[in-house]
Amino acid sequence: MDTEEKTKKRKKWKIRRNPERSPINLVKKKLEKPPLIIEEEEIVEEDPVSFVQRIDELSQKVQTMIDEEEHDEKQYQLLKMIYLDDIDLEFVVNNLGISENELKSLVDELVERGFLQFISDDEAEITEVGINYLKWRDFDLIE
Repeated sequence: MDTEEKTKKRKKWKIRRNPERSPINLVKKKLEKPPLIIEEEEIVEEDPVSFVQRIDELSQKVQTMIDEEEHDEKQYQLLKMIYLDDIDLEFVVNNLGISENELKSLVDELVERGFLQFISDDEAEITEVGINYLKWRDFDLIE
């Protein structure tokens, strides 16, 4: 390519700008505007009661998150126990530190999630989904 062809291509791609819309003019216009002045009457002070209420709400949310995490950890521990060995009700209740009703709700939730399945009225076994969950959660546990 010779220089004439290059200049022709450059002329085709040249963008013409509107001088009114240049970035420099936009900055100048912003600087020319007077700054927004907030009068003292417009400043709204926050009510201390609402601040305390917000802190209470946040602490309740944090506590709920902690409880859910502990609940998930108990479900995980139960699945791990079932996978590693045959266990009975007393063993689980003693090791997890939960009541029989809590254990029943844990088992029901695990069945609902597909991690366990009932093989009889009082026996449950871990499913492939449960085993895959354990593998995902703890790589060193299995194999």
